[in-house]
Amino acid sequence: MSKLTKNVSLLRRSIGWAALWLVSFAPAVSRATVMLPVDTATLAKRAKAIIRGQVVGQRAIAISGRVWTDTKIKISDSLKGSLEANTVIVVRQPGGETRKLGAKVAGAAQFRVGEEVLLMLRPVGSYWVPLEMTQGKFQIYRATDGEQRTRRDFSGVAFATFNIRGQMVLLSDHQLLQAPDATLGELLATIQRAISGGGK
Repeated sequence: MSKLTKNVSLLRRSIGWAALWLVSFAPAVSRATVMLPVDTATLAKRAKAIIRGQVVGQRAIAISGRVWTDTKIKISDSLKGSLEANTVIVVRQPGGETRKLGAKVAGAAQFRVGEEVLLMLRPVGSYWVPLEMTQGKFQIYRATDGEQRTRRDFSGVAFATFNIRGQMVLLSDHQLLQAPDATLGELLATIQRAISGGGK
């Protein structure tokens, strides 16, 4: 097995559970990936690396009939792990578009060249992937009041949890209680408390 094929196999296993949720809930959720919601503190604790950086490049590739998108991130700050500032890493996600093939995977983190991001990552072979797909990617933007804020894109995603009988049930929007876009300072403080053992 080549190194490239091995990496793809690892990536498939890392997102396979998402596809399984989708099949299980196909009658209830159309064209959505169903996920268990994971809070920011838990993501920070689980992440092997947490970085802040800018998207500097992107390309879609086809491997064995499947499309993947490789995104280059230039790191401006490393908050956790061994990755260093001013280096470039490759983040791989399923989906994308080549000249002959195209695919869109609901729940996969989406990137655009030039955007600033904060990522909670884990390694898969020689690549990195956001934890819990799009839940591990925060876009950093400047609000109209001049404050730097962060947001996540949950389009194409439905969330679920387990009830007391152990059955998975879908969550409504109000049950998720999604907070307004956090300031960058608030997000960084949450991450710092989590990785230093302080919890939420």
